[in-house]
Amino acid sequence: MKGILVICLAALLPALAQWRLQPPTAYRTRAGQTPFDSAASELVSVDTVRGWKGSVAWVDARTRVEFEVGHVPGAILLNEDTWESLLPQFLAQWQPGQRVVVYCSASCESSRRVALRLRRAGVEEVHVLEGGWDAARALSP
Repeated sequence: MKGILVICLAALLPALAQWRLQPPTAYRTRAGQTPFDSAASELVSVDTVRGWKGSVAWVDARTRVEFEVGHVPGAILLNEDTWESLLPQFLAQWQPGQRVVVYCSASCESSRRVALRLRRAGVEEVHVLEGGWDAARALSP
């Protein structure tokens, strides 16, 4: 029994040494940042979006109930709660090179987290709408 324990410990030592010398940083934040802080270029206003040429893919990061009550025309529902089932639907409609604008309620962080997840999924040009849904209502006819 002692032999098995020694073998297990010996097998773990290289992994522990590597972790100690090079800790994982994929989800580690920089000093002074929260995990979902955005770069200044990530945030966009409604006026900025109106000035863009070409189509924009709108992503609503709110709940399905909020989405059904109202959303930006043509917006795609994509939130954290149902990410796995909704991401393929988004990717089927999104075109590479197309700008993506994510919004949620005015005071929520879901849009930033969804934007981060989209970038990790390989989507470029992902922005977060300043003011969230309150600002996005200005786009509705």
